[in-house]
Amino acid sequence: MRRKFHRRKYRPNCNLILLVFILFLFFLILIQRIQIENLCDDEDDDECLVPISTEAAPVMLPDSADKSDASDTERKENQPDLPKDTAESDNGNETAGPWSGEEEEPLSDLERQVAMTAAKQIRISAQKETIKAQCILARTSILDAQKNGTSVPASFSESDLQQLWGDDWEKNLSLFEECAKETKGEALTYHGNYIYAAYHAVSAGTTRSMTELYQDTDMPYLANVTCPKDASADNYLAVLYWEKDEFLKKCGELTQNAQIGGMAEVQITGRDSADYVLTVQIGNASCSGEEFRSAFSLNSSCFTIADLDQKVRIVTKGIGHGFGMSQAAANEMAAGGASCQELLSAFFPNAVLEQSQNL
Repeated sequence: MRRKFHRRKYRPNCNLILLVFILFLFFLILIQRIQIENLCDDEDDDECLVPISTEAAPVMLPDSADKSDASDTERKENQPDLPKDTAESDNGNETAGPWSGEEEEPLSDLERQVAMTAAKQIRISAQKETIKAQCILARTSILDAQKNGTSVPASFSESDLQQLWGDDWEKNLSLFEECAKETKGEALTYHGNYIYAAYHAVSAGTTRSMTELYQDTDMPYLANVTCPKDASADNYLAVLYWEKDEFLKKCGELTQNAQIGGMAEVQITGRDSADYVLTVQIGNASCSGEEFRSAFSLNSSCFTIADLDQKVRIVTKGIGHGFGMSQAAANEMAAGGASCQELLSAFFPNAVLEQSQNL
């Protein structure tokens, strides 16, 4: 007896088809995501303000240093050398908006110098009011140096600007020239004398008081100013690791071969109210926080030291010496509508903004 075989109709597997469709969508979305990320990576990042070069760490003076010595030492920190590789060089193609002002008299030699100096000290991407404030600080330092016969702040040359900004250098420089014109002759003074016009890239959360460092120095305009948003600035935190033997060797060299038995003999022994290190005890000798910062090429003297087995970890907060105007905090204020006069008033209490020709 023959059995009858019935051919079953083929029915497609719906689950399999759905799975294939989902995988297709997944890979399509993934490819689009990669394309978008590559496009974003090609754009210039809007980085937090960092001076065009890292400021030189000051040589800390003995406690007996007088006011003039302290002023001369601190002036040097606002005179950075031309960098070979900086964050600004990476972002050097940023372009300023066209200057649409009416034709006016050409810049004086002083105001041209102010523009070229400020261009070295702050990013082209900064808010215009922040750049104007930096121009006033640059002018104050230049006039103070001319008055006292000391070195003027370092500035860019036209060739430096061409190297930094390429074909846009003249257009970008016009923004600094415009800011110099709009603040023409303005300088900060205290009791009729030009102030030490200190600035730094990012504070550790609070700017520093000069009187805590030099008690006999009459600089009440360099006081503690809270900058809470600096903690969110780029490169606010930096972490460095050292081999323990290398770290201890460097500490010995820093204190002229002081006897060091181990990590227990390297201790931070003093901080100011802004949490910057004042003194570090190394064996039977000591050094200032700024000397330690310079020896280890740290971003700031607001740091901690941790012993981790065979490694030594140093964590820093902020960028720069911490005195005067925090460029990152000032830029946040300017973005919120603050004028350059308001920025300077906030960071230099007790100082007076006036026309230099009246001095």
